[in-house]
Amino acid sequence: MKDLNIKSSVYICLTLITVALVLFMQPVNVKADGTATVSIRPANNVFTAWTTSVNSTFAVNATVTNVTNLWNWQVEILFNASILQCVSASIPSDSPFNFPVQPTPVIDNTTGYVMFGASSLAGQPGVNGGGTLGVVTFKIVRAPSTPGESLNCNLTLDTEDTYLRDPSMHEIPVTLEDGYYEYTWPPVNTLTHEIVVDSQVYVVVTESNCSLGPVPMKFNLTEKSLYFNVSGNTGETGYVNVTIPTDLMWGEFNVTLNGEQLTIQTSTNETHTFLYFTFDLTGADQPVTINAENVIPEFPSTMIMLLLLMTTLLLATATVSASRKRTGINV
Repeated sequence: MKDLNIKSSVYICLTLITVALVLFMQPVNVKADGTATVSIRPANNVFTAWTTSVNSTFAVNATVTNVTNLWNWQVEILFNASILQCVSASIPSDSPFNFPVQPTPVIDNTTGYVMFGASSLAGQPGVNGGGTLGVVTFKIVRAPSTPGESLNCNLTLDTEDTYLRDPSMHEIPVTLEDGYYEYTWPPVNTLTHEIVVDSQVYVVVTESNCSLGPVPMKFNLTEKSLYFNVSGNTGETGYVNVTIPTDLMWGEFNVTLNGEQLTIQTSTNETHTFLYFTFDLTGADQPVTINAENVIPEFPSTMIMLLLLMTTLLLATATVSASRKRTGINV
């Protein structure tokens, strides 16, 4: 069993001496009915690469409930040091278990554990109830390398070095509830949308961490727009990368989500335009509209050729008629 280094504290030494004397002078306290519980809260700490970057931090609480006569406590949390690092461990000033004797927390980011605790003074009564023992802050130090990959570990309360004690230094029965950490790179959802106009097929490709529908997306020639819906987990950040043929739509683009304009990143080559945009997900079927400055001609190509031919014939007829009038030739 590992214990925090208390030799540097004169108060702790005096406390231990006093406790030793008390043990010979008084009967052992009767343990409380029921079992106290020490838990990691929140229990599930799940993040995605789209919403949380490497080097971001998050905090968990070590909490205790249903405890009676708590006088001395220690918590040790084990974690995977290759994906997480512990930044700090502290006891809130308003915690009912913020006892006066507080050895310096031990943080080992090589082995992967953090240990901290506190003790009351001799002659002081134990504390009943529940609340936060301490707050531990972790930093994310590694991200998944490919879409669909997940890095995870338990935030384990060590059964040997996590304990609760009463004023007689007898251990209080306790149930431990571990926490969980996960950092995921959501899989990329790649879809091919065949847009058919005048029997001509134009292929639009979307890449996203969301669900998109319908497939193929809708195209409105008159409004110069593409339409589809995005769905995902509320609170997460969604993204869509759209590849559009430049013979289908070109020029300036505008993208809206739920009618509100989004900031887009645009790039082009000789054959395609690439649009990238992000947004906050609020559930299912959020409508997205992509407007372009220019789209393919509104009339079918065969009709255009026919109109051109008719126009040419009319111009030719008009020219011949005008020429004959000038020369006095009657038709």
